[in-house]
Amino acid sequence: MNPHNLIVPIMHNAVERVMAAMLGIAIGAGKASIERGVPEPGDGVVAFIGIAGTWAGTGSMSCSAKLACRFCGLMLMTEAPSMNEDVLDAVGELTNMIVGNVKTDLERHLGPLCLSSPTAIIGRSFKTKGARNTQWNVLQYDIDGEPLTLKLSLVPRDTGCLAPDRSPGARRVSEAKQAAEIGRRNREEQGLEACPQHDLNSLQAPFQPSADSQEAARQRQLERGRRSGADF
Repeated sequence: MNPHNLIVPIMHNAVERVMAAMLGIAIGAGKASIERGVPEPGDGVVAFIGIAGTWAGTGSMSCSAKLACRFCGLMLMTEAPSMNEDVLDAVGELTNMIVGNVKTDLERHLGPLCLSSPTAIIGRSFKTKGARNTQWNVLQYDIDGEPLTLKLSLVPRDTGCLAPDRSPGARRVSEAKQAAEIGRRNREEQGLEACPQHDLNSLQAPFQPSADSQEAARQRQLERGRRSGADF
């Protein structure tokens, strides 16, 4: 399977659906490409969302400040003449909806996925950089002369630095934690405390002298009494 050939059409369909439904904007075909390394500095707004699950990575959407203000105005049905928190929230929400659509479509091919909350940033001449050897699937659009770029980087969880630790030591630690958690839950369900319960029947009873030892003690007392009487 070529991930780029799978991901790019899904990305375009997601952008097309969200732009039409939320903003009433019809977009044309985007320019698809693969990006490696650090991109050229850019201006405007960019929003990121983390992806986790059977595959993991990042989705992002970037646009000019002018286009971001336009998006905000269409979403909130009000004027947004300059950048503010509402504009950043609007770009973050659009990114969340687009990447969320991508996630839903990809799950049929890649298995369960989940998303983080979006983070939106505004600036001038900034760079965004992923992990080493990150490959981005890129779609670039032109909306009335303003640039809109969607990027997605996705790799299997069992490759590279994203691979889980399957060493024997890590497995034993995990099993011990699971056993401790199961024990704690069982005690809570049964209303038991963490400390062990003592069986009162197992405790020793107070010492009771036998009849023979009692008689011997009485004889010793009488003998001491006779000796004391002889001394007077």
